[in-house]
Amino acid sequence: MKFNTIKAATYVLAGTIFALAFFASGGAGSVANSSATGQDGNSFIKPLRRDFSEKLQWFGKVKSSGEVEVTSLIAGRVESVRAKDGDTVKKNQVLFTLGGQQIANQKKLLKQNIANLTERIRLAKEVLQSKREALNLKLTTKEFVTTAEDAVKMLEIQKNTAENTLKQIEAFSEIRAATSGIYKGIVLTPGQVVAAGQVVAQLISTESMFIEATLYPGGSERKLAGKKVLIKADEKILKGKIVSILPRRNSVGATVVRILAENGRKWLHVGELLRGTVVLDERKGSLCLPERCVVKDEENHYFVFVKSGKGCEIRKIDLGLTSGGMIEIRSGVKEGELVLDKGAYELYHKNFNKTYKVAD
Repeated sequence: MKFNTIKAATYVLAGTIFALAFFASGGAGSVANSSATGQDGNSFIKPLRRDFSEKLQWFGKVKSSGEVEVTSLIAGRVESVRAKDGDTVKKNQVLFTLGGQQIANQKKLLKQNIANLTERIRLAKEVLQSKREALNLKLTTKEFVTTAEDAVKMLEIQKNTAENTLKQIEAFSEIRAATSGIYKGIVLTPGQVVAAGQVVAQLISTESMFIEATLYPGGSERKLAGKKVLIKADEKILKGKIVSILPRRNSVGATVVRILAENGRKWLHVGELLRGTVVLDERKGSLCLPERCVVKDEENHYFVFVKSGKGCEIRKIDLGLTSGGMIEIRSGVKEGELVLDKGAYELYHKNFNKTYKVAD
């Protein structure tokens, strides 16, 4: 009986000491500083400033919104083929050369005609000069001079037309790319005859290239239009932006967007598979804490322990973005305040959650 009496007295004394310590530390709104730091190395930390960004991963394929037909403007025989299917060609690059007897005969006749007209113009100018001299001597009338002048002009027009026709044949003998793009050639071989107006190739325009990308934005579709994009192309990182959101989703429910890349014509190729990230949100210099400082309760409320006087108080907070183990603090903690760095969950579940109620 004596042992039990002493034991009971000991319990009463211990309870009295605990109660005094509890009220001395600030009552139901705080936990004693010794409890927060404990004896296991717990410490406090001040919130930091860091940049945060919200990103989504995407993958896609380079496509073109335009195909251009390459047409032979004259009939002739293929002399050389200078591009093969799948080649990337530049605007005005020679794809084929044409020749053959038909083109050779046309050029020969035009050159003979030009030479003949050149001689006729020379003779017509001599006649015109004599008419002008006769007019000065009043041996003829102005009408005869005008007629001679018109004859020279008519011959010069005919010569100019023949020269232009010759230049066109020489130019059209080289079939060139009308735009930069990916060459999709109809199979032509040297010696093959093509007709005037015949389509001899197609170009997938690289001047109208875009990336059709797939991503899973959740409920963030409205945030996508105009957003910045990073594109991983080989070993390069290119910049771009989302220019449109397609009204349809793909077979697995993903959102499909179109991306335009800066300098895309230089670095991208139609048909190329790419991936990258889209930046949904960027925040500069946001207040943040290590994720280990934050406690989450069963109702998805978030808290931290903030040093206050001789103890530390629990503080409800609003969270933002996360990056590299750091979490953005949108409200609830001010710059310069001391927050429990380690052991927050242990303190919450061991000491606080059993004793205190925190208002929503």
